[in-house]
Amino acid sequence: MAKKATFAYDVFISYSHQNKNWVRNVLLPRLERANLRVFIDFRDFRVGAASVKEMERGVATSRKILVALTPEYLESGWAEFERLMIQTLDPANQGLRIIPVLRKKCSLPPSIGYMTYVNLSNSRNKESEWQRLIDAIGQSAAIPQILVVDDESDVLKTIAGYLEDAGYEVYAADNESVALRILKRKQISFAIIDIKLHESPEDESGLKLADAIYALAPQIKIIILSGSQVAERIIRAFKDLGVVDYIIKTPDMGEKILKTIQEQSAMPGAD
Repeated sequence: MAKKATFAYDVFISYSHQNKNWVRNVLLPRLERANLRVFIDFRDFRVGAASVKEMERGVATSRKILVALTPEYLESGWAEFERLMIQTLDPANQGLRIIPVLRKKCSLPPSIGYMTYVNLSNSRNKESEWQRLIDAIGQSAAIPQILVVDDESDVLKTIAGYLEDAGYEVYAADNESVALRILKRKQISFAIIDIKLHESPEDESGLKLADAIYALAPQIKIIILSGSQVAERIIRAFKDLGVVDYIIKTPDMGEKILKTIQEQSAMPGAD
């Protein structure tokens, strides 16, 4: 039986900045009091990153997308772009990822009007509507724990920072002994391992660590990193070590690692 994807966040909020006072001071606190992990632009967009890319990241890493409907939202060109991007993921909303919330009465376009919405536009039955919203988002899933092993501190910081920004719990190790200690203390779901953990042309210590991890906890999914292309014989050995992906170290490796984690979390048999 296929398991649902594991998302770093429970809900992404799409809203008009003209409604930011209500969103930030009423909606956000209410959701977080319900122990939901919320992705919201002013706090979770990374400084210096393109807003469009951060919007895509928010939608991709969130289980549900809350759309705060107001006249201002529907009139906003930027919000329209955001809404269209969201709906391309599930045009008919068959997966119920999109949760429309009517904050102010407005004329809804057909693309949203056919959906059942949570009505927070008046005081009548407001508490029951808040509960409907919380129930629609659902309970928070456990945050996956990820182990990153690399002898280069810059690489460790880059990968750990990227995954932490996506909402994951990350543990960093610069050698095998530290990695194995973490493995024994934490419920690791993914291990990201540099193939060379020592300064030696023939070093394959990362493979030996992958073998040790697979022997101790075969359910852990392993991603191998390398600064260059590795020999075909090593690639053939990956399938016997629980390796699910092999990624060359490039400036966009964090994005590639995140994609692999999300894809593997959604596969049948994922735990």
